[in-house]
Amino acid sequence: MYELTCQRAALEPPTPQMTRLITALHGNQHDTDQFIGVIVGTVPIPEFFASGNIQRIIDTSRKPAAHRHQAVGSSISPSPPATGAVPPPS
Repeated sequence: MYELTCQRAALEPPTPQMTRLITALHGNQHDTDQFIGVIVGTVPIPEFFASGNIQRIIDTSRKPAAHRHQAVGSSISPSPPATGAVPPPS
């Protein structure tokens, strides 16, 4: 966690490997949630950054969007239409 925090605090551009991972997370809610879990400390760093997990994320990103949700074991159903507007908090 310390090393990851120091890398982010350096305010340097991400490494090519990190850029590839972040790009692969686009459209992949499950693994994006896991990545955020790493940042906040709820997902173990070694678990998320295991080479097999990173390769799976990258491989999944190369599949057509219709197949991505199946690859992470989740399904997304459409939300029901809104029945009324909710005012924003004051």
